[in-house]
Amino acid sequence: QAGTEEHLLLPEEFFNFYSIRPPAGFLSTVHPPLMTFFYQGADGAKFGLAVKTRDPERTLSKILAWEPAMLLDLRPLFFDERPENIIAPFEDRIYRNIDWRFLKLSPGGNLGIAYGIFPARDLLVLTTSKESFETVINRLFDTR
Repeated sequence: QAGTEEHLLLPEEFFNFYSIRPPAGFLSTVHPPLMTFFYQGADGAKFGLAVKTRDPERTLSKILAWEPAMLLDLRPLFFDERPENIIAPFEDRIYRNIDWRFLKLSPGGNLGIAYGIFPARDLLVLTTSKESFETVINRLFDTR
């Protein structure tokens, strides 16, 4: 249509829309566009996002500092699901030689907050399930 133009979603626009408060300085470590996606698994749809990072170490430092508030801040990304309030800390995990962190929010172990940096593309990946995070990593390896 005449008068319309494409606009890629900026990370700050996404976080503002959902009233998510990332830690100070986090947004300056990533750059647009922000890619959002849904993963359909056996236990329903899960949300995810990926964004390029300018400085992977600094981005990781900022997101590590965010962990204590992350569950409360990211609640809008769980939509109708009600994650349990779990006292357990984030766990360090490794999948296909990629270091990542996971906060388990269900007895079954799939629902949670998963994040890590895919170093081959300096890409921060954040999802709301273990299965969706591992699937994204598999697909990133498949497209290399």
